[in-house]
Amino acid sequence: MKLHAVAAPSRATLSRWARALPGRRALVWGDFVLDEYVRCLSRRVSREAPVLILDWQARSVQPGGAANAALNLASLGARVSVVGLVGADPAGRELRELLERARIDTTGLVEHPNAETVVKTRVVAGAVHTALQQVLRIDRGGRFAARSSAVVRSLAAALESAGGSAEAVVLSDYGYGSVTPERAAPWIARWRDAGATVAVDSRHAVMRYSGVTLATPNESEASEAADLEIASGRDLERVAARLIARMRVEHLIVTRGRDGLTLWN
Repeated sequence: MKLHAVAAPSRATLSRWARALPGRRALVWGDFVLDEYVRCLSRRVSREAPVLILDWQARSVQPGGAANAALNLASLGARVSVVGLVGADPAGRELRELLERARIDTTGLVEHPNAETVVKTRVVAGAVHTALQQVLRIDRGGRFAARSSAVVRSLAAALESAGGSAEAVVLSDYGYGSVTPERAAPWIARWRDAGATVAVDSRHAVMRYSGVTLATPNESEASEAADLEIASGRDLERVAARLIARMRVEHLIVTRGRDGLTLWN
């Protein structure tokens, strides 16, 4: 398969697409994360060990993972519903509240009785009048074991309720178990048959989400999925061709850090 990258859409085209979003029904199914930021003032190095002593200044939280995708869609005017797993804990409640403030329907957020909400805590610090820098990240929570019949039934009910009328679906798979290729497969077929657009962003399993409309791996994820090293533009074309052929995907966007992104149709 010979492919050619598509020229970037103009600002006018992007603006037209954005104006078409308000009122559209969108579903985000995936791994929901609470991003926590602890801002500190760095004053000195400890005498006990070669580490910084930080004075706590403030804490803030933001929706992360699939929750960030949902927030972005809502900010563009879409009517967003979410489906996924959180823990029955303060972090899960805080994440739910953040989404509800953005008028996102959180009915489909299922509380897992035996797991923690995934929280990524970033400690950022700097001296007075200097830029803050991240000095430490602490991760809490892990993969949800969505094997219990009650959790599986709750997820299925949430999908039936929120997914039936969706015009667009985003699958956001960070590997924590709320969404998997196997669980998503029958839904992808159902949504595509109904004319919905289905996009997937998956950390380690993008190749297994066959039949979606759009996939958005970054360069390293695309390389891993295709089992091909990317050292040149030609290598990137080969990776794209393999992903498109095996996934049966209509559109592929590979994000490339400081080099922007490349789109294939």
